[in-house]
Amino acid sequence: MINVQDADQPVSPLGIAESAGSESQKTLLKELDKWMTQHSDRLMASITELVTDEEALQNYKNYEQETCDSIYDRINLRYAVLKKLMQGDAFQ
Repeated sequence: MINVQDADQPVSPLGIAESAGSESQKTLLKELDKWMTQHSDRLMASITELVTDEEALQNYKNYEQETCDSIYDRINLRYAVLKKLMQGDAFQ
């Protein structure tokens, strides 16, 4: 049985599959790692499509790199930025 952690307290960032016990746990966690990476990449692709100012986009990428310690942080930040972009008040 896999123990489910509180969503606010992830066990660890990507790479958790290596610490899993059984093969089925390893497979599940590898798929989760893969999904989170793909989701994060899709969020970034959406941001890139919406932000046409290259300087603003580069500033965002720099900020993200400096402030996000894990994939969870990147996904949260990217979602928040996309939400603001959709509302029309991002980077103001």
